[in-house]
Amino acid sequence: MKKHYFINKTRNNNREITTQRGFTLLETIIVLGIFSMLIIVLMNLFINGVKLFPFVFKQNESVNSAEYGVHMMVREIRNASMGDNGNYTLEMANDNVLIFYSDVDLDGKVERIRYFIENEEFKKGVIKPTGAPAQYLTENETVSTIAKNIKNNATPVFYYYDGNNNVLPTEAILTQTKMIKVRLELGMEGRENYILESYTQIRNLKINL
Repeated sequence: MKKHYFINKTRNNNREITTQRGFTLLETIIVLGIFSMLIIVLMNLFINGVKLFPFVFKQNESVNSAEYGVHMMVREIRNASMGDNGNYTLEMANDNVLIFYSDVDLDGKVERIRYFIENEEFKKGVIKPTGAPAQYLTENETVSTIAKNIKNNATPVFYYYDGNNNVLPTEAILTQTKMIKVRLELGMEGRENYILESYTQIRNLKINL
């Protein structure tokens, strides 16, 4: 009797399987949603920046104008002198009004200069002398605006000091002032008020009338 032998041969074939998997519909929707949100955020930032730029530019322009005006005023006060009509250098000096005489345009004639606050605006009035003897007619005053949106409120614009840098009492200001400080507080919408402060000495101011 023959015996039959069954031999099981197993062949292992090593196959390299490559799987390619794409985005599912849900993943695609999520990615598009995130991307859309980023675009919206960036667009809002850009639009707000475009809207804000003119506002910031206008505020900076206001500050620059005020700084230039105060710089000019400091120079005029420094060179203050007697009026062409014989008036004393300081005609009026209080918290918010300063009137003095100075040759602001360097034409050899001394002008009457008035700095004052009106409706939250810091203004300058100039009167040129006319006639002989010289007169300063108020109807000839030319007024210009130095700075707007002034928020000093109860805080003085002008401060007056003697030769030792002591603050002067009201009754001594006209006769003993040697140095003046100007302090302007500009209102800045959405930001803290901008403080503009400067000191100047009056070279030609006499101590006594």
